[in-house]
Amino acid sequence: MKTLRILLANAPLKNGNLGCVALSLSALYLLDKLLTENGQEASYCLPDSGWRDGKSHSCSLPGKEITYDTLVWPQEMHLTARLKHMMRVVRGHERSLAEVFRQADMVLDLGQGDSFSDIYGAQRFRQIDRIHRLARKYHKPYCLLPQTIGPFRSEALKEEALKSLRHSQTVMVRDRQSYDYVRRELPDMDRVEEFTDLAFWLPYTRQSFADGHCHVGINISALLWNGGYERNNQFGLKEDYPALMRSIIDAFLDKTDCQVHLVPHVVHGERNIENDYAVCYDLANEYKHPRLTLAPLFLSPVDAKSYISGLDFFVGARMHATIAAFSSGVPVVPTAYSRKFGGLFCDSLQYAYVADLQQQNREQTLDIILQAYSQRDSLKGQIQQTLATTVKDKEVLLTERLRSLLLK
Repeated sequence: MKTLRILLANAPLKNGNLGCVALSLSALYLLDKLLTENGQEASYCLPDSGWRDGKSHSCSLPGKEITYDTLVWPQEMHLTARLKHMMRVVRGHERSLAEVFRQADMVLDLGQGDSFSDIYGAQRFRQIDRIHRLARKYHKPYCLLPQTIGPFRSEALKEEALKSLRHSQTVMVRDRQSYDYVRRELPDMDRVEEFTDLAFWLPYTRQSFADGHCHVGINISALLWNGGYERNNQFGLKEDYPALMRSIIDAFLDKTDCQVHLVPHVVHGERNIENDYAVCYDLANEYKHPRLTLAPLFLSPVDAKSYISGLDFFVGARMHATIAAFSSGVPVVPTAYSRKFGGLFCDSLQYAYVADLQQQNREQTLDIILQAYSQRDSLKGQIQQTLATTVKDKEVLLTERLRSLLLK
């Protein structure tokens, strides 16, 4: 049987953003499971893995190692030389992007979950969209795996996006708002379907913490803490984010039965605008409270999800930190800064407890969080029901669609 060559794009693995890595690992896990069960051998190339050495690497999942190829893209080269180098056919393990596209049977794109949009700027969108342009150039079929589509403030970027959607084999979205957006902008397109976020199926090992306390996890986004990439409240939050986060921490420390865990989900070894761990580390040192715990610097999203699964309640601004909580049955309040949260949690999952930081003030946000906390036992039952019905149904549908796409 011919080996199926899959190019999995916009799927980082060597990256401090554990949410993006969670998507990549979940995609590999689901693809490998489907193809193995059907006796189909496959090879994977991840041009955006984060490795730039052109060698094969492997990623670890519980009970499984999956190998994938990478591309050569030396960091020390100037941009022009680097681009020329990428387009050369080289020997051994080193692959040029052109060579990989010529060999690929199918291009699957993750879009880093929420970057098929211009909310993070034009450069980020065009970096994501380049994979679709190259697929068209090399006449390769491509598919958008479940992700958020839009919004677009720029008409020019929106036209580029719609062109890529029109030419895709199928468009899979992870929320109702994205589905409605594509159908509104491309009313004649019938190749769009709503699924859910792939990280719902990220494997994990449930953790447990000492009895005697209610363990509350708080995930703080360094990106929001620093005002976004532009450092000017880029996402239009209604309240001062650092002050709001301190208020949430204080509210739970005031409950003497609560052990508060600061849970970073974007981690790096140095301080930068995205590093949640640096912000949480500073807060832990600021408070020096016996019931305030700094979670470990997780080395993988599997470790992060395993840790989160042991908590009793969770509040978070990083999308995949909140998905890790929900998908492991932990009552959660996402603190939303874009429509991707409402589209998934409110519309697709019919989950009531989402705090909208763009619309709600400090008092309203705290009210939602504390109300959900008081109802955490019933929320846990609701979440388990949703996982057993809505999420399970989406898994079955996704498996069928991937089977029809890849096993023709």
